[in-house]
Amino acid sequence: MKTDGQTDARVIMAATLLLLTALPPYRLTAQTDVRVRLEARGLPAGLVQQISAIAADATAQGLPAGPLADKAIEGFAKQIPAPRILAAVRQFGVRMLDARTAVHEAGVATPPADMVTAAAEAMGRGFQAADVGRVVRAAPRTELAASGLTVAAALTAQGMATPRAVEVVTSALQGGRTSAQ
Repeated sequence: MKTDGQTDARVIMAATLLLLTALPPYRLTAQTDVRVRLEARGLPAGLVQQISAIAADATAQGLPAGPLADKAIEGFAKQIPAPRILAAVRQFGVRMLDARTAVHEAGVATPPADMVTAAAEAMGRGFQAADVGRVVRAAPRTELAASGLTVAAALTAQGMATPRAVEVVTSALQGGRTSAQ
């Protein structure tokens, strides 16, 4: 079949538009948002590029990118060397995967970003998947699980043993306490 240059250009343009509309827009936005946030905080260009790549990989796996940027910004603000920041961000990404699995196994088919992040933070404080699951299952509504995990992790950070923190939070959730309480 013979085509002219204009037809070829139209086919390429149509294929490109089709591809761009098939890509989930949140992936492009999340990656751009991470880059913009990191640059706005003054992180060096090389570090921004590496963190953005990690965030893009996380987003491709259905994980939130924002918490990874937060970790990098926190490390940079504390003047931690770039290699340690990268290691911490990568480790947090792995922990978010584990957290999402723990939350999913607790019965939340599609966990929201804040729940995955809270579960990852709790796991960083020594919680096991079973601990995360207990808190998630105790929450009468899905949106309370993230708050419960955050409170339980905070109790652990203040010196309370993980089993006791989980017990306190699950009892409060089962007793009808709100996230503010």
